[in-house]
Amino acid sequence: MHSILFSANPEQARMEDIINHLKNHKMVYFNVNYPINWDQFIFPMMGFIHITGTGQVQCCVEISNIETYRDEHYENEELKPPEWRVRWLENPNEIRSKGKCAYIITGLTKFEYKTTELIRSNGEPVTHAPEGYIKIIAPYGEEAFQSAVQYASPELPEEGPINRQEKNVVLTTSYPRKPKYSKEALVKAQYKCEHDNSHKTFTHPATGKNFMEAHHLIPMEFQEYFVNSIDFPENIISLCPNCHRAIHKADFNEIEKMITTFCGKRLDSLKKRGIKVSLKKIISYYKD
Repeated sequence: MHSILFSANPEQARMEDIINHLKNHKMVYFNVNYPINWDQFIFPMMGFIHITGTGQVQCCVEISNIETYRDEHYENEELKPPEWRVRWLENPNEIRSKGKCAYIITGLTKFEYKTTELIRSNGEPVTHAPEGYIKIIAPYGEEAFQSAVQYASPELPEEGPINRQEKNVVLTTSYPRKPKYSKEALVKAQYKCEHDNSHKTFTHPATGKNFMEAHHLIPMEFQEYFVNSIDFPENIISLCPNCHRAIHKADFNEIEKMITTFCGKRLDSLKKRGIKVSLKKIISYYKD
């Protein structure tokens, strides 16, 4: 599904207005002051809204289509929250002069994410809030996460257990992962595959190093079974893309051997983070 990032001024377009309007109506027309070539998109698509002045995305919306701005949008109570229609009645010329296009929004979910941790569709990081819109990789997918790891600054959290975060709910439900912790694991492994350090891939432009991916030994989908967070460097393995696929897709005997090797090196470190789990239990997480 295509995804874009765009900005909203909280004084002019409150997200609560959209939420309240969608309780009783099918859609909201969200005006923007820039042209959009919507032929490049396949609908529906996701829009992630950066709130001006916060440095963060605070919600995502489902966009069913895009239209050219028209005054009739404000005249139809089905398409605009009442607060927006009042502003139109008070100053239609100002709004009309800025209107170029309208996103047709059919759903909104609150979703907090640091804007500069998003990844453009070309694989490069988002460096600033957009004045128009930016095509991005949806931030809840594996591709986006692995890209974010490459550009993140490594960070080793303080010793001891870490409070776990709540799930993100955007089309799919998952626990958030911090790219900087995964980057710390890759740096510690010297960008080598921990299953076989002779494996070579390619040089990634963000790091200038051998490309490796981050794999959580205890998969994040099992976070709910632990009081403390399992997203920390000691639970993250540096793997080449081939070995990363193998630990998920290979014959189970091969998977079990890989996990046994990794657990032999990591179980004590997991305990220091407040994660007490046996080798047998971790192996069970990889069974269908």
